[in-house]
Amino acid sequence: MSKNRVKDNGFENQTLGQPVSAPWSSTNTTLVISAGSQLEGNFAALLSSGAAISQTLKPMRAGRSYTFTAGFSTLSGNTGTIDVRVGNVLRRYQASSIAGALGQYATYTFRFNAPQNEPAVLSITNNAAEDIKIDTVFILRG
Repeated sequence: MSKNRVKDNGFENQTLGQPVSAPWSSTNTTLVISAGSQLEGNFAALLSSGAAISQTLKPMRAGRSYTFTAGFSTLSGNTGTIDVRVGNVLRRYQASSIAGALGQYATYTFRFNAPQNEPAVLSITNNAAEDIKIDTVFILRG
């Protein structure tokens, strides 16, 4: 099995009630949450509208195929996008497509070729009108 290129992918090394911190960087309002709000483990990340998290990924081989996967949750009726960028690859997921209440998660996946310039940076930005939750972030080879 391939090794995850994302460090602290489930936010388990974070502090409950505090902003998302290393190995992640955060912009605007982010918060580590729990109390049944997570997909797996003890914690998840909550990003307010306009907030973002990012991190420099573990090494990948340039040109090789990798798969991004993460769980997202938001209130029904949310508008705007959740933007995921790995290097120069950008995917925009419609927040309105994430079904259900804030406690339910939808898993999103896309494949990409590793960028030529190492190290690659993963960034997840909440360009939706409402808060989003993120948990179990993976980038695996293949």
